[in-house]
Amino acid sequence: MKLKVTFQTNTGLQREHNEDTVLICGQVINQSMPEPVTRYFETAGAESWAVSDGLGGHACGALASYTLCSTLAACNLSAAPDLQSVLDRCQSRLAELMHNRPETHGLGATLAGVYEQEGALHAFNIGDSRIYHWQFGYLRQVSIDDVFGYDDDDPPELTGLDGHKLIAALGVEPVNNAPFAHYRPIRFGVTDRLLICTDGVTDIVSASEFEANMMSGDTEQVGDWLSARIKAGGAHDNFSFILIERLDD
Repeated sequence: MKLKVTFQTNTGLQREHNEDTVLICGQVINQSMPEPVTRYFETAGAESWAVSDGLGGHACGALASYTLCSTLAACNLSAAPDLQSVLDRCQSRLAELMHNRPETHGLGATLAGVYEQEGALHAFNIGDSRIYHWQFGYLRQVSIDDVFGYDDDDPPELTGLDGHKLIAALGVEPVNNAPFAHYRPIRFGVTDRLLICTDGVTDIVSASEFEANMMSGDTEQVGDWLSARIKAGGAHDNFSFILIERLDD
């Protein structure tokens, strides 16, 4: 499977530190990137991409998101017997940090990602970081927000719900079992696109804007538009996104 991937993680315009982390095929990145970067991959059936958002107001959000993405990279989701066992390992790693370093008690983060297994893609999330799939001219959200009052048939940007009232995240309490993740297989065809992003993106850019602009150019052009749009909207939070396009069979 040949893929074109454009991504960025950025501190934003009003925060002092970046508490987001992105995972790009085994590479863990949490340093603020001034502009989006594009890379090409010819996958071997064992790749993963993810964003993680350290919880604002909680201890060590940057450490939490970095730890989650690093643990995912080390686990090799594609070879794992099941997704939940990998997420339990992520949760255990955060619990271990809280146990060994009392100042980190309460650290936590959201997680949304896609991994390849035997030539197919699979999406998962915990929290309110999101995954969108563009296919056949339509955009749909394939992740499910873990927020109070969320309705899968009427997502928060359509109802005006506060997407920050989380009911699930990784970490937070020093327990070893992760919350159950939302999981969905994706039939990812040629010219399809995926967007994985934190709420620093979706707080500013609506689903209707994504849909209108997702095919306005190649992923580099869409990434440049998205980064500029977030900054024009104030970029009040850290923001991270990964755009993935399938190029051919």
